[in-house]
Amino acid sequence: MSNEELRAQTKKSAPQIKIARWLWVVAMMVIMVVALIIAVMVAGNASGYWDHSIAAELNPASEGSALLAALAGISSAKLWLEPLKFMGMALLLTGIGLALATIIPVLRWQSNRLWDLLSSAK
Repeated sequence: MSNEELRAQTKKSAPQIKIARWLWVVAMMVIMVVALIIAVMVAGNASGYWDHSIAAELNPASEGSALLAALAGISSAKLWLEPLKFMGMALLLTGIGLALATIIPVLRWQSNRLWDLLSSAK
């Protein structure tokens, strides 16, 4: 194998790495969207939930109060964001797994090329 062919082969990236890059990008986008939604929810609902008086703390909130509505909003957002957080982390870890899976074949390929070069030099 000539040097030009070896250079051309080494410049090609494995298809798993290309897939892993896109998985990382999508995962980071999903995680950023979840973080943005959480920030908006915290700014809107949590301040109303945590800014109540001690009297409201001692007397439980009556049915239909703004305090219970804020608590319901916080609790429901937490529930429907869980699958998105899980999907983002799963995509991120899948991308890492694909990147790590390419290490062994690339090392084998490089060692075979080195062995070919050393054996042809004799």
